[in-house]
Amino acid sequence: MRKLSSILSLVMILFSTNAFSAGHVYNAKITSLYCGYIGTTENCSIKFDKPILQKDACHTSAERMHFKVNTDLGKALLALALAAQASKKNVDVFSTGQCTIAPNIVDVNWIEIKG
Repeated sequence: MRKLSSILSLVMILFSTNAFSAGHVYNAKITSLYCGYIGTTENCSIKFDKPILQKDACHTSAERMHFKVNTDLGKALLALALAAQASKKNVDVFSTGQCTIAPNIVDVNWIEIKG
């Protein structure tokens, strides 16, 4: 039983470490939000006024993150980003840790608008 408890504890530490090691930006303003790229209208990009911390290995470009708007989650992310930018509220944004939209810019996992 003790061995199982130790294994479960190790797994939880690994998952929690991974969750908090994703690229993120805290208390930042969205300085630029644009959607649409050559050949597609599914992608949006957010640029911040603060540096992205703990950039993911694939993220080698500017201080921005990408997301797709062709899903319900993507539409919600766009609505949150637009609301934050329009109201000039700060945001916390975390990445997924993957660069699936562009090879050098990380994908958005979630956005939180600050009070």
